[in-house]
Amino acid sequence: MNFPIKITILLLLIISCSISSYAQAKQYGEIAGDINYHLKAADSIHIKILTRSNKYANVTKGWFFPTNIMIFNLNFNIPTSVLQFSSKSINCNFNNLYFNNLYWGMVPSVEGIYVKLHTINDTSNSPTINSHITSNGWVLKIPESHMDTSVINIIPHLGTGISQYFNQPLIYTRIYPIPSSFFPFEDYSAEFINDPIIYSKVGDTVTYDPGIYDLDGDSITVHWQQQFCGQGYMYTIYNQWPIDSLPKANSAFPISPPETIFDSVHYAPGYNYNNPLPDQNFNAGNIPATLDTNTGEIYFCCHNPGNYSAAVMVRSYRAGVRLSETVRWLFFTIFPADSNHPPVISPSNQPFTDTIYAGDSINIPFSISDGDNSDWVKFKPNGFLLDSSLVSSTGCAKPPCAYFTTLPPDSFHIFSAGVFHWQTSCNHINQNQNSVTYNFVLKAEDDHCPIHAIGRNSIKITVLRPPKLPAPILHCRSVDSAGNVLLSWAPVVDSLGRSFQKYNIYFSHSPHSGFVLIDSLFNINTSSYLHLGAGADADTLYYFMKTISGCDNMFSAASDTLSTIFLELQNSGTGIANLSWNDIRDSSNLNSYYQIFRSVNGGSFSLIDSSSFLLYADTISVCSLSVSYYIALMDSSGCLNSSNIRSDIFTDLISPFGVVIDTVSVTSNNHPIIGWQSSSSADVNDYVIYRSGVAVDTVTNSPFEDLQSLATNTSFCYQIAALDSCKNSSPSSNTHCSIRLSAYLNSCDRVIKLSWNTNQDTVALGFEVWTSLNGAAPILLQNLGNGTTSFEHIGALASGNYCYFIREKLSANRSASSNAVCLKADFTPSHGFAYLRLATIANSGDVNLRIFSDTLVALRYFKIEKKRLGSNTFDSIGIAYWQPSISNFFFTDNKVQTSKYSYLYRVITVDSCYNSDTTNIGRTIFLQSSSQNIYSNKLIWNDYGDWNAGTDFYLIHRLVENVEIMPPLFIPFSASGENSYLDDISVFGIDASLFCYFIEAVENQGNSITFQSDTSFSNLSCDLRDPLIVVPNAFTPEGKNPVFKPVIPYLNGSSYSFRIFDRWGQMLFETTDINQGWDGKFKGQLVKTDAYVYRIEVIDRNKKPFVKMGSVVVVR
Repeated sequence: MNFPIKITILLLLIISCSISSYAQAKQYGEIAGDINYHLKAADSIHIKILTRSNKYANVTKGWFFPTNIMIFNLNFNIPTSVLQFSSKSINCNFNNLYFNNLYWGMVPSVEGIYVKLHTINDTSNSPTINSHITSNGWVLKIPESHMDTSVINIIPHLGTGISQYFNQPLIYTRIYPIPSSFFPFEDYSAEFINDPIIYSKVGDTVTYDPGIYDLDGDSITVHWQQQFCGQGYMYTIYNQWPIDSLPKANSAFPISPPETIFDSVHYAPGYNYNNPLPDQNFNAGNIPATLDTNTGEIYFCCHNPGNYSAAVMVRSYRAGVRLSETVRWLFFTIFPADSNHPPVISPSNQPFTDTIYAGDSINIPFSISDGDNSDWVKFKPNGFLLDSSLVSSTGCAKPPCAYFTTLPPDSFHIFSAGVFHWQTSCNHINQNQNSVTYNFVLKAEDDHCPIHAIGRNSIKITVLRPPKLPAPILHCRSVDSAGNVLLSWAPVVDSLGRSFQKYNIYFSHSPHSGFVLIDSLFNINTSSYLHLGAGADADTLYYFMKTISGCDNMFSAASDTLSTIFLELQNSGTGIANLSWNDIRDSSNLNSYYQIFRSVNGGSFSLIDSSSFLLYADTISVCSLSVSYYIALMDSSGCLNSSNIRSDIFTDLISPFGVVIDTVSVTSNNHPIIGWQSSSSADVNDYVIYRSGVAVDTVTNSPFEDLQSLATNTSFCYQIAALDSCKNSSPSSNTHCSIRLSAYLNSCDRVIKLSWNTNQDTVALGFEVWTSLNGAAPILLQNLGNGTTSFEHIGALASGNYCYFIREKLSANRSASSNAVCLKADFTPSHGFAYLRLATIANSGDVNLRIFSDTLVALRYFKIEKKRLGSNTFDSIGIAYWQPSISNFFFTDNKVQTSKYSYLYRVITVDSCYNSDTTNIGRTIFLQSSSQNIYSNKLIWNDYGDWNAGTDFYLIHRLVENVEIMPPLFIPFSASGENSYLDDISVFGIDASLFCYFIEAVENQGNSITFQSDTSFSNLSCDLRDPLIVVPNAFTPEGKNPVFKPVIPYLNGSSYSFRIFDRWGQMLFETTDINQGWDGKFKGQLVKTDAYVYRIEVIDRNKKPFVKMGSVVVVR
């Protein structure tokens, strides 16, 4: 993805290129080159460009200085100028090879094979580019360079004019888009230490090291590159040079002027871009050129003399992102073989490789010898981080530089004391890479002519980033009396001895936030730190540590956060010191105990207890002295964590030992008397007597008689506490209570029942029951076991006066006596009576009962039972409790259906001895009424049941249209069980429709129990007479009665319908108006004489539908 960026860039373009043409045109012999850059980007789109170029040319054909750099995908030119140029000569008197600059004039003749030209743009007039790098990047290219035509493996385009453009090498570098997350950003493209010119003799085995380096330490890959040639101009089309392709594909020459002409070169048979040198197909002794993709080294052996061309691409990556790709053209010259041998660099010309950490140093001994004694050897080492003077550590881009402890003379035959030395540092590690590989070449060149022999040995050193160290393991945190905190930890181990930088210590008042750095420690072996002024005596503090290590000051993850123990002390003034603290245990010591230390009056601290809890209460045994505490916890490493120290002034509140009550008895005057065992404490002056928790007196010794209490009806409970001379009270004693005896005369069972409580003595043995009769001396009536609290005296005299008391037997010959209780034995039984006087039905439909009871003899209660007529059993429906002086009791049963059933009631009387008796039966009257016709109603009812004097007669009460008709009808009692009566209602006319009835039963005179007669009423029963509808059976529409309509005397409701139908069911007339009749017409015409059907529908007073149908004859 491309991001618009605002960039400030210093773009350093180091450009090397070869340019050549043909004899028919310009005679340029450019043979190799590459382009590089240096880029800086902050946050703007303003780009400053500074360029340099190194060009390699065949001196026999001349060279051309480029005047600008082209930037594709930007449409921009960067002007350049000459900085310097120099020859690369072998000094073997090649008099036919001279400089020949056709454009810049002649220069002094110097022997040599090729020339290197160096250019740079004018920094004082550097152009400003206001743009961002596009999605295809920027492509940097030099115009008008011409390939040397002497190469064997490429077939040149022959001819003049536009075809010569296809001999111009396409040497370029692409800058890829910069991810927005990389800003601010600086980048160097890959650069090369060694020239791209490789020469050797037939049969030499050659390892060519280009000396690729990246000042940023970015990772690189190297690959053979397809070679392209062509010409380009800055037209709009060049703004589209896509990645991994050319700007424009050409199948034919473009029109003039050309926009761009790019195409791949034509390789001679047997060659291609990744096989640029002769292989075994050309000579069996050849070793094909192979390329190391990590270092760019090329290994080959060639037996075919001549010139060859090849290209490689170097790609740079940072954090997996491709930053650039640089295309470099190479030129190989293979000279004929001779008898000369290359110098040998021991050991055995084999590459030396090693991997070390930044900060390590390395020493590599070597020696140089030449088997040809007549040759003089020169030492020509190189490497990106090799000191420029070869003997110092400062003359390179990233010191400390590699150097040689001893250098050979300028020319020598044998050198045996060489040592390559390099002290690495974090300067040699890139922040984006965990390792960087550096290449050095030990090169020895003799002076043999016509071609110098070269011996090489490479040194490859991979520098690793020192590992990130973990945080130390915090163990202890101890708080001193001033609130300072001493931290202790286990130091980390730096096995390399070069990674550790420092410890950082952080603290906060919160475990989750607010941590601040309090100090940094630079000695890895430091294992403790005193935090002065921490304030751990006022709050809980939290600490963690981090280790900073490695070349980039990498921070470790935080150590476990540990808190100090913060102790709080509360002095309640009761002689108890209440301690509380926070929990610092973890999974390793979860079950450990906290140790409590105490100091009195400034003395030494001593361990007083241990606790797994976070609370502790300490009983103080000193008077008005300062007491101090702290808490400690041993962790799994054996380190003792300690809290802050808390102090306060405490008063001696040590209580004497408690008191044990001996007995609590009741005297003959019914006063409780308490005896106890004295406290075992020496300092006891008084005893406080507590009754029911309230102090009632203070005495000096035992016993104590409570003259203010009478234990006749109450049990009194007591406790006793001892007081010392400082008025400190012991805990109250165990509670002892007086024995309260109560007696109950059960005349029903002819026994006297006794019950009592225990005095709560812990060592009770049993009870004795004592009695006296009629004032005689007490005698032991019964011995009872421990735990027994009741007794029944059976066989007491019916008229004796008895007194009782209980004696509880205790251990150690102790005893406790109860109060005395006296009563008279009277076992005369009695049972009252009851009579069910009345069962009648109320207006609500409930049944009201009236019970008559004797007021002189006590009963407990009345149990009322009922059953529905026809049921087999009586069911209990309620209780009525007897009360003295009340002779009539009333009970209402509302769970009845008196309009459907007759009910029978009876009363069960229960006396004080739970003896029971049953009263007479009371049966309710159930009345049923039914309409016989419109002129009479029939009544049926049952007799009322079981009056003491019997039933005398019945009265029938009638209500017509809710108005009672007086007087009621008199019906004599017949004792038949069921009664009936036919009521003539014709006398009330046709306007009356609602008839209701109820029966009144009247008791005979002479009731022997109540001495008065009662009455009982039945349920109310009602009947509704069907609506009376009078309909004529014929009418004459044209006669005296011309309208046919029904006559309805009473009609309750508004719903009314009257319809006429013929014999085929066709409706002829319909109305809902009660006053409207049929005039004998249908659709305005009189119907013929015939019989017709009528249908009348009404709603009666019970809101039920009523239908009457019949026929009527129309007479004309």
